[in-house]
Amino acid sequence: MSFVGKLVGTLRGRFHLQYLIYPVFVVFLFTAPLMRGLFFVADLLPHVLMLGIALLFASVNVIIKNERVFPGVMPLLFLWLALSYGVSCFAAVSKPEAFRGFLRYLTYFGVFWLAGYLSR
Repeated sequence: MSFVGKLVGTLRGRFHLQYLIYPVFVVFLFTAPLMRGLFFVADLLPHVLMLGIALLFASVNVIIKNERVFPGVMPLLFLWLALSYGVSCFAAVSKPEAFRGFLRYLTYFGVFWLAGYLSR
């Protein structure tokens, strides 16, 4: 067994990353509407970084606890919607505006997935 396998086996029962994920997610949910609805890029980028950190902690927690990433069809559909915005960046007239739309929909997917993950 490799070192990573032994480490994951030891942390599986003792390590609770949810105590780090909950505060970051709650701060994100309460501050996002206060920042003009994340419409402007200057307001969107810090929240995307905060959500990225929460998603990183959640993905590590999913790997450690050996859980399913997508428990149903709805998260996959939201991911499909976000990825379709990403594909549309290739044919967009305004590439920066298309990338902002893609980033916004990735943020929506991240919020939806994290809310579903934390409610399980």
